[in-house]
Amino acid sequence: MPSNPGNRPLRPGSPEWWLRREADATRRRPRADGLSVHQITAAAVELVDNHGAEALTMRRLAEHLGTAPSSLYRHVASREEVLALIVDAVLGGLVTTEAPAGDWQATLRSSAQCFRRRLLAHRNVVPLIAEAQMLGPNAMQQRESALRALIDAGFDPVIAVRSHLAIVHFTVANVQLSLREAASPRERRGPLRQLFANQDPDALPTVVRYADALAEHNSDAEFDFGLDALLDGTGKLALADDAALRGEARA
Repeated sequence: MPSNPGNRPLRPGSPEWWLRREADATRRRPRADGLSVHQITAAAVELVDNHGAEALTMRRLAEHLGTAPSSLYRHVASREEVLALIVDAVLGGLVTTEAPAGDWQATLRSSAQCFRRRLLAHRNVVPLIAEAQMLGPNAMQQRESALRALIDAGFDPVIAVRSHLAIVHFTVANVQLSLREAASPRERRGPLRQLFANQDPDALPTVVRYADALAEHNSDAEFDFGLDALLDGTGKLALADDAALRGEARA
């Protein structure tokens, strides 16, 4: 049971909250109202997908499920708890391409690409990720898969953890930029190009020269390029780590 000095309310999505939730799950009995946390979460995901997180209230969620708000409170304590559960539910839909044994790059590339597609399919959930921290059971399963692929390939655990986090954070940031880009019509590229081209050519000659390339930003291409760079860099770090260990052994 997580410590909770002063019996303060635990913030939904925090490590302490997930620990308490796991402990409570072992003692929880099925409710007679026919509802389940899974049903509540699935309905909440649907509402957020269609109307945004701002539209999610316990009353509206109850109406969507054809029940009363009091029935929801038998399973979840607050709207904030539902939001934390939504984030983990979205992560539970990841299906990655089966990679050959030992091909850690293929495993991580497939996982990151699937993660990105899933977030883009649930764009209204993306702003909730920073609060939820991705610490639920589905997030843990994805974390386990990525770390196992790296460590089984011989990576130092510290490098494995940092590499996994770098890819996850890069993917979330790219999705945030992709959503912003999707909200910006291509007609706005003209003024953007003009802005770059109209800079002082003496102070910013490179920006002016490559105004076309700068205005044609493509988040899909940027993601593929950045992911390849991260995976390549991870491999080089692993090789450097191995070389250092061999040098220490010879010494």
